[in-house]
Amino acid sequence: MNITLKVKNIIGTNLSFISPIVRTTNSLWISCWKDQALNELGIGSEITNLRTYSDKKVYDMTLSNDGELLTFVADSYLYRLVDHFNIVHNFSPLFAKAVHATNTNIIVSTQDKGGAFPITEHSRRQIVILELDGKTVFNIIEHNAQNKPLFSLPNRITTNLKGDILIIDTLSMSDLGRVMCLDKENVKWSYRGYPNVNDTRGDKSFSPFDLGVTPAGNIVVADTINSALHFLSEAGIILKCFSTLSVDIKLPCSLDIDRDEMLWIGSNGYEGQPGNAKIQVLKYSGC
Repeated sequence: MNITLKVKNIIGTNLSFISPIVRTTNSLWISCWKDQALNELGIGSEITNLRTYSDKKVYDMTLSNDGELLTFVADSYLYRLVDHFNIVHNFSPLFAKAVHATNTNIIVSTQDKGGAFPITEHSRRQIVILELDGKTVFNIIEHNAQNKPLFSLPNRITTNLKGDILIIDTLSMSDLGRVMCLDKENVKWSYRGYPNVNDTRGDKSFSPFDLGVTPAGNIVVADTINSALHFLSEAGIILKCFSTLSVDIKLPCSLDIDRDEMLWIGSNGYEGQPGNAKIQVLKYSGC
């Protein structure tokens, strides 16, 4: 498959890193939990700052089906941002981690507050499916048919064109992980990286931090440690793996995909130069 990438724009910021990132029709939401900053940028002939929220440790965010921002702020609550942060759902005693909205549901990952690792018999890692009101729980996914935990630490969620749930499941404190695809409550496939890229360090270091689905149904995964983008088919088969260093992107840690075949990628700041994380806009084709 002839997949190509072309740099269309580079946007500078004063953030340590950019994660997560969400593209709307006319704007771009970016955040950095380390800097406790959440910004909405106007996207036009010039980049403008529309809104800024300080002292907000945003771990994930997504757009609801009516275009409003759903987010977590380092606690147990799901918030809907309409000028102010309005509580939609309380997941206590669990901690909210990741969120994705579809036309029919809001999907959230949660974990216990006992620490991410090591995982013990008391650890709780769930995928919670809510009705669109965000209040009513439709389903909870936690164990397989043998009553074994399905997840280690679900850090990002999206869905494919079939409605299957795609999850970035972090496996260790060093951020090694996998991409999982769930059909209802069954694991359809799991992707652990591309040997030509992830074996070069000698530790099979696949480090997925974010993912998105193209309008054609293919999957793009940001592999931070290796500064790479993995393009997967809907079935989890590798189509192509790009080194983002070839387009001057070091440590990509967030991404979003718009309907104009543009990848919006947030990166980590360069070592020794804090507060200079960039947003790169790439035109992709072939997937």
